[in-house]
Amino acid sequence: DSHPGFVKESGGVRDYAGFQKFLWKGVGLETTGEAQTVTFVERTGHRELLNLGDLQRVAGDLVDQPIVTAKLEAMGLEEQVELFGRTRILISQYGSGAHNSVFLSPGSVLILLMQPGWCNHAWAYANQALLSGVGVVAVCAEEVFPDAFRWTWKAWHQGPWNTKDMSWAVEGELFAEALQKAQELVGLEEPQVVVLGATESAVDPASASASAGRRSVGRTTE
Repeated sequence: DSHPGFVKESGGVRDYAGFQKFLWKGVGLETTGEAQTVTFVERTGHRELLNLGDLQRVAGDLVDQPIVTAKLEAMGLEEQVELFGRTRILISQYGSGAHNSVFLSPGSVLILLMQPGWCNHAWAYANQALLSGVGVVAVCAEEVFPDAFRWTWKAWHQGPWNTKDMSWAVEGELFAEALQKAQELVGLEEPQVVVLGATESAVDPASASASAGRRSVGRTTE
């Protein structure tokens, strides 16, 4: 079966915004003031960025905003929420760190770094960001494998599935392009998705989910 695509415009966006405000209130998140920080989520072990230092140096050359690297397992909830509340561009590998887009202010951007072979599953975190009013730049390290949307224990260890938790490096030039795109998306009232480093057919929700009648929100593939 084909995998879901990126979310379509619907009342669900407004419904999720209400949930987001409820969540912010529950954790005491203040959204006053303009978010400026560029934040890297650092993972160790599974899905580790092997050239994180190189990407940080690229970011330092391209942005004027403060750059922060967050090890979430070493931070309390209050500290995490405060950090994401002042983050304008969040850089995270595909994984639970990307869920923190829900704490970003509308108009912020998530740079989602996809492990090789998994680009066609970027929707899983991109949709949450879009529903939070956050733009997305999905960075695909390599050509994706043919999609087979299977979530059984046996299938998990077959084909590209055993690469889900691999560590990898992101090409510096590709990351620089992603950061530049993210800066272009910052502040947009209608969040958009840009996919870099993958073919149109690999991530096109119109072709992947035609039978479900889904369409994308402002998505471009380059």
